[in-house]
Amino acid sequence: MKLPIYQWIGQMLAALGVVLSLAFVAYELKLSRDMARADIYQQRTAMEIDINLASLAPETLRSALQLWGNDHSSMTQSERSVVRTYLTVWLTTTENAHYQFELGLLPEEEWLNQRDIAASQARRPCFQRIWGNIQGIYRSSFVEAVDPSIAEAGAVDCLWND
Repeated sequence: MKLPIYQWIGQMLAALGVVLSLAFVAYELKLSRDMARADIYQQRTAMEIDINLASLAPETLRSALQLWGNDHSSMTQSERSVVRTYLTVWLTTTENAHYQFELGLLPEEEWLNQRDIAASQARRPCFQRIWGNIQGIYRSSFVEAVDPSIAEAGAVDCLWND
């Protein structure tokens, strides 16, 4: 009489083992998929950044950033364009960090640091205007994550005519 009970318990334990191993395999597949997505996203981000940086000469970037920090009202249209490109590259890098964070591949502390840097950048002249023009190119979850910090930083007067 005890043998059928032991058989039943053994079969239930075996079935439970199969279910647990299938759950583990499914979890491992999800992790592999997330890693592949992150890698593809990283490669795409690197290509976008390379394309944008190819249009910037180091000296032009340096002088435009210096003017942006000191006397942004006297910037030429070309220098403003350089600043917009710089911010697009920088924000694309930040957005990539946010995506890595969402996938669990970047620690929360590092993401919060990136978000705080975005808030400090938002205090620079015309950042709010540029952000308003380019935020549509980023994922909505990224915009929702950084927008409150950027808004909290407050708008700095923008003396650009465009």
